[in-house]
This record gives sequence, structure tokens and C-alpha cells, in this order.
Amino acid sequence: MTPATAWHSEVFRFYLLIIGGLLAVAGGVLGFLTVVLRKDVRPVWVTYRSWLLMVPVVLGAVWGGRAPVILLVGLLALLGMKEFEIGRAHV
Repeated sequence: MTPATAWHSEVFRFYLLIIGGLLAVAGGVLGFLTVVLRKDVRPVWVTYRSWLLMVPVVLGAVWGGRAPVILLVGLLALLGMKEFEIGRAHV
């Protein structure tokens, strides 16, 4: 898929809308919990910020086509194997 094809795809735009909406709602809920209800949700904010970084990377790879997706999945597999090996060394 080329970037032009992705942008003209109704499915890709629909996923962008869903993901953007979910991130916006989640940010709103976290803001409400933090400001209005005075709840300590700092760990959840860390996770939320991680998603704010991950989503553009994944969508950018999908938008870029086959080669960026393969590269991203390969990098994730290498990082996963590294983490797996580090975890096994401590057992």
C-alpha cells in the first residue's frame, strides 16, 4: 500500500477516526479523574503517553506501506527476543 492509497482508503481513515477518538476520550477521562475528582492516576498517564507515541509510529508504518511494516515488526521481534533473553538470565 502506498501512502496515497492508504489516505484514500475508507478503512484506513475509519481506523484513524476510531483511534484518534479513543485517545481523545481516554485523555478526557484521565483529565477529569485528575483535575475534578483529584485521583492519583499518574501510572495511567505514563501508559497513556506511551500510547500517544506508539500510535503514530504504527499508523505511520502502515501508511508507509509494506517495507516500513516489515521493518517495524522485525524491530519489535528483535526487541522482544532481547527482553525474553534478559528475563531468562535472571531466573
